[in-house]
Amino acid sequence: MKIVQIALITQKGNVFKVKMQIDEVVNESKEEVKEKLLSVFANRQDAVVDVVIHSIQDELELSDYSNEQLKAELKRRSNIARMKAIREKPKYYYWEGTIVDILKRYNRFANWKFKIDSEELAANENFSYLNKWHGFEMISGAFNMTTAPKVGDRVKLRYRVVKSHFRSYRDSKIVSVIERADLSNETVIAGSEFKTNE
Repeated sequence: MKIVQIALITQKGNVFKVKMQIDEVVNESKEEVKEKLLSVFANRQDAVVDVVIHSIQDELELSDYSNEQLKAELKRRSNIARMKAIREKPKYYYWEGTIVDILKRYNRFANWKFKIDSEELAANENFSYLNKWHGFEMISGAFNMTTAPKVGDRVKLRYRVVKSHFRSYRDSKIVSVIERADLSNETVIAGSEFKTNE
């Protein structure tokens, strides 16, 4: 039996709830645990007169299961939940922004980080501090040195939506370039300078 919470009820009607922090299975039955607790707290000034035990079996409607059956059932349910998570298509939240700076750490392409200017990010009161400041990474394998985003490019980013824990804009990575910056003017100037040097 896995105990989730125990409520101790005293002679004066006070109720003390004890939440269990351990994951170990208690081999005794509810009745045996109850008798032990009544015995331990019997000599208090405000003696414990009743004990209410809430177990995992109660939550899962497995009160008739033995300890071994409980372990097997919990393992089975865990496997089902894991397989369901594998089959389900991951859900992502997508947003867009423009590259304003590139941080080329240690000259290693995989470590490049990109500062983004995004109207959506700037308008979000909880995450506006990330705008033009936070360095976002590229998704692994999506780019090479030639196709990597450049300053002025408009890019798409995403972060995975996960129920089990909180994720946000900070966890986003660049997945694609939506629109390349117009560098035509810079190209003409560079070409003119090259001809002048000749």
